[in-house]
Amino acid sequence: MKRAICAALFAALLLCACTPIDKGDGSSGTSSGVSSQGESGVGAAVDKTDKIITVPSEDDPNWALFLVNNYNQLPDDYVPQLSPVTKEQSFHHKAADDFKAMLADAQAAGFNLYVVCTYRTIEYQKNLLENDIQKRIKEGLSSEEARQAAEFNIQKPGKSEHNTGLATDIVASWSWYEQNDYELTESFDQTPEFAWLSQNAYKYGFILRYPKDKEAITEITYEPWHYRYVGKEQAKLIKDSGLCLEEYMQTQK
Repeated sequence: MKRAICAALFAALLLCACTPIDKGDGSSGTSSGVSSQGESGVGAAVDKTDKIITVPSEDDPNWALFLVNNYNQLPDDYVPQLSPVTKEQSFHHKAADDFKAMLADAQAAGFNLYVVCTYRTIEYQKNLLENDIQKRIKEGLSSEEARQAAEFNIQKPGKSEHNTGLATDIVASWSWYEQNDYELTESFDQTPEFAWLSQNAYKYGFILRYPKDKEAITEITYEPWHYRYVGKEQAKLIKDSGLCLEEYMQTQK
């Protein structure tokens, strides 16, 4: 019971927020022999036009393959059907079994992964952003300064992957999370659990969403704990390509 209460409390405080970085046009390097801005030109062609996306039908074989980021926003009426994956967390109902299988297989291999958070509603995201803006105004910033500062740290409603029901923040274990003061830190990538996820997450349909060498493209700082479900077939293709989701989606047009 104590764990459940603490998990809910700290998830509410930390809010699984992804941290945007300054927008840049520099090269993001090479992964798995594929240059994001080299011969393929994929990185340079990433679409940065603001738009409301059309979410694929669940009948589509690639129903989970869609992009949500600073430029691609979910419709205001998007509400995924959820199924529980842990005692505290729920996930998109079509991906929940794969998620639970990944957690079970990790545990069988000796890795007790802890799910920090999964789905957040768009309405919750709106309140989260507005509360942060008001907090900064009380600290002395103008309305415009407060909004700019808040939007640097908290993604706009509908632009957070957590609004999809297909994203999760995972760490090594509850004790690891507790020892790290309930913070999501890059040190997770030094753990055996991260190594297991790096080798196996794609088998269950998950990709590391914000890789270290793709920050200039994703405009999100490296997050070794943040995984996105795209489906098993697509996850393997993305992993083998060495591309981040922004780049990969360009190859699908």
